[in-house]
Amino acid sequence: MDIRRDQLHHQLDELEQADAAIEPRWRDALLGAIRPLTACGGSEPIGLPRQAMAPSRRQIFRIGGSVVLGSAVIAACTNPKKDVQLAQTGTLPPSTTSTTRSPAEVATQTITWLRVAQSVELLALDVYRELIPKAANTAVADALTRFSQHHTDHNRQLGETINELGGQLYTQPNPVLAKTLQESRDSLTAALDADPESAQKTLIKMAIDLEDLAAQTYTYTVGVFTVPELRRLAASIAGAEARHVAVLLGIQNEGQLTTQVPFPFEKTSAAVKEGDAVDQVGAGNTSSVRLPSTTTTVRPATTSTTGPTGTRARGAD
Repeated sequence: MDIRRDQLHHQLDELEQADAAIEPRWRDALLGAIRPLTACGGSEPIGLPRQAMAPSRRQIFRIGGSVVLGSAVIAACTNPKKDVQLAQTGTLPPSTTSTTRSPAEVATQTITWLRVAQSVELLALDVYRELIPKAANTAVADALTRFSQHHTDHNRQLGETINELGGQLYTQPNPVLAKTLQESRDSLTAALDADPESAQKTLIKMAIDLEDLAAQTYTYTVGVFTVPELRRLAASIAGAEARHVAVLLGIQNEGQLTTQVPFPFEKTSAAVKEGDAVDQVGAGNTSSVRLPSTTTTVRPATTSTTGPTGTRARGAD
């Protein structure tokens, strides 16, 4: 496997610069999430500086314009259009749907998805602890080591978010996803002795699948969170995970630059959405959770295969 290390290191350096540009906004977003908020288009939230609301033009191009503009602006700041009810005659059936949820429901949903995100980050860290020593190429090992540090940072930031909102941390890799990956991890260990070259390709594929799962899951949560600051937070991490995918695709398909060309929309077909992977994590104790409003109007999460945002490469399907 012949990898151009200078090009790889350049991509990794750019990725870390993008993460560094996002990092200062996390604390501001957390503070803004528990202070009185105003509707988008009005005055800025109390205590939330302008630089926390939107990145500079240079930063947009550095971290992927579609990630920031598509999610942080459209998903977080665009209010859904109100349906216009035309005049009707006769007896109408009673409405059976509502988009208004109680504070307890909103708190449970918010903390649940923050904890699910934590469980995905912890799973990534657990898998990388196994993959890094097995990477035969030092450039690949270096890339995975850097990604592992990013996941450590993301998990820390998610933990700070949950603490600020008064929730309970999740401290283990997602048990359902971990069980699903165990067979692949066992197969990789066996293949290292039988066919080392093939095993290295499998190792990179595992890392791609893991990062793609994380990117799609964060993209999905942008449409789930009802607090604008948390939507921006999820969109920021989604962009970082998608960049991980692009870098790994460059390693997997050396010399095929088109595999790293980003898509304008991130898919969510492989995202963690519901079922045991969510239920076994749960919300924990939400009795002390503080959210901005007493009731929140939300839109049902879409189940389409195209999410609201993302920067991912063509070869990641």
